[in-house]
Amino acid sequence: MHRLPTFTGLLGLILASSAFLTAQSPIPLPPVPAHKFENHVAHREVRQQHRIALGVQNGTLTPRETAHLERQEARIHRRIHRAEADGHITPVEARRIHRVQNTESRRIFRKKHNLRNRQ
Repeated sequence: MHRLPTFTGLLGLILASSAFLTAQSPIPLPPVPAHKFENHVAHREVRQQHRIALGVQNGTLTPRETAHLERQEARIHRRIHRAEADGHITPVEARRIHRVQNTESRRIFRKKHNLRNRQ
């Protein structure tokens, strides 16, 4: 009769294999270049500014909405410059900036697609 491996047997196998793998010389992951984050953050900032400009041009943003979005963009811009102050943007800083930019992107979409009077 065939027996299924027990939980302790599987746990022992996993621990033994992990001990073997860690005893081997680990292959280090290549460092992520800082410019990858910097290029992405800067490019996204330009795209969002362009989206706001198009909203102003085609009349889907009111002057008040535009002013609010521009203030938010200025805050993001200051955050990026603070992150770059030490020469590069770390992955943690990039993640935080990315989250703020996601929020701003949603805000731009909502303001462009609401039914406010445009003048």
